[in-house]
Amino acid sequence: MESIVENVTSTALKHTGGMESIVENVTSIAKNITSKASNYTHDEVQRMLTEQYAANMSQRSYRLPTATNHTGWQAWVWPALVYLVGLTCGVVAVNCKEKYRLPSVLAFCATGIEILRYVSGINMNYAVKDTLLKGIIIQCMGAVVMVLREGFVLTEEQKRLPWPQRARATYKIAWNGRFINTARQAPVYHLIKDQDKERQVPSAVIEKRKELAERKAQKATTENDRKDNEIAPVTDTANKQVAVELWKRFSTHALKIWRNHRLRWMLEMVCRILLIIIVDNAKDIVIDRYLGFVWTDIEDHKSAIIRRFLRGDHIEPREFWVRVYFAFESMWAAYNWYNRAHLLCALFFVGLGIDEPEEWPPMFGDIRQAWNIRRFWSKYFDRLIYRTVCGTGEMMMQAVGLGRGPFMGKKRWLLNCLVFTISGFFHAYTDHLAGIRCGFWWEVFAWVANFVIIAFETLFLHYLKTYCPRVYHALSGKIGKTIGFVWGFSWVWWVTPKSQFVTLRCIP
Repeated sequence: MESIVENVTSTALKHTGGMESIVENVTSIAKNITSKASNYTHDEVQRMLTEQYAANMSQRSYRLPTATNHTGWQAWVWPALVYLVGLTCGVVAVNCKEKYRLPSVLAFCATGIEILRYVSGINMNYAVKDTLLKGIIIQCMGAVVMVLREGFVLTEEQKRLPWPQRARATYKIAWNGRFINTARQAPVYHLIKDQDKERQVPSAVIEKRKELAERKAQKATTENDRKDNEIAPVTDTANKQVAVELWKRFSTHALKIWRNHRLRWMLEMVCRILLIIIVDNAKDIVIDRYLGFVWTDIEDHKSAIIRRFLRGDHIEPREFWVRVYFAFESMWAAYNWYNRAHLLCALFFVGLGIDEPEEWPPMFGDIRQAWNIRRFWSKYFDRLIYRTVCGTGEMMMQAVGLGRGPFMGKKRWLLNCLVFTISGFFHAYTDHLAGIRCGFWWEVFAWVANFVIIAFETLFLHYLKTYCPRVYHALSGKIGKTIGFVWGFSWVWWVTPKSQFVTLRCIP
């Protein structure tokens, strides 16, 4: 018994020793700041305390014991093995007969639940952890919708293909969250726009364009080959001759790369990633220099601003700019993070030759088309989980007897409400698993509120068009779009702090 007590005591001292050092460190720094408080302004003292609080919180979260018995790469052995088992079940579901699909999909979902349980107990970067959790849930929901509801599985012709081609076809179904090249592809504005343009062009014109492009490419290739075979002109200066030869070789290879559709696309994606990184770093520099951030900016009462303004409470100009930053960050953070992951995966699979560039359309649409809230969600925001969540909502409506779809009119509005509600619970639940233990219902509220405001916005535009057609058509140009952009950003400016201020106060 004494040995057990000694073991427990030594274990407790190991876990509390670090915390005691943190407390002593905070106490000494607080005394030091207090003794020198007369040399600092109130804002400087507040900023110093905030920085020290953030440092101690990060140190504390780092020292918390993990939920696993291993650290580093060893902690990922079990979830990797479970995922391989689940992936095998998913492959079986896509290749087997219909009567075996349900058990295979359920087994795949069971492995997903185990991975969620395990990964949620690992201490790691919040953004990476949250993305992994979201990816697992999307795959499980997508398997249910794609295989059980839509029936997107291998055809009999594909099953008779050689094993390498059959494996490739299986991959294109199992890893296809946006249902690319299917009858239910997630709508993306710029893709639909290009398809409409192609439909308007006669087929004879399209063939003529292709023929001219092929002739032009063949002529350019012949011209380059002729130039390569020519003897370089002899000049008096050897350096000039070397420079000309180097330029010819460089330009020849550069033209070959640029004419190759795959290589040109990969080069564009690399440039896009670099541009995103540069813009993100520049944004951080500007914010740190001109705005900064202290914990008093996200105090509980500051999540409401209109109600405080109507009450006559004092509102500092800084609050306005902090909200502007959060509104921008709520859109930029998603664009930045998901585009990086999307483009890196695209470069990997297209570079290996498994996929074509057309199978990796952009994650986001054109922000210039988002001149109201409805268009923001339908024309711009990412379509990664749209088809999966929409299919889940359709299954729920079918379960209560509203039919299989497609849904129109009032049923379509009900489906849109379900899409936003499911998305709210999806994001709130993954945040909870990633370590954010507060703000669950505020996250759900933010998503549902977007549907409510879209409904009011649509109703307002309908009545404006019906009863004030002159005003409606007068505002359909640049003036109306400018008003729409201001209105959309104002909505994000108001609703984002409702959930983000709460979330940041308990982020791991």
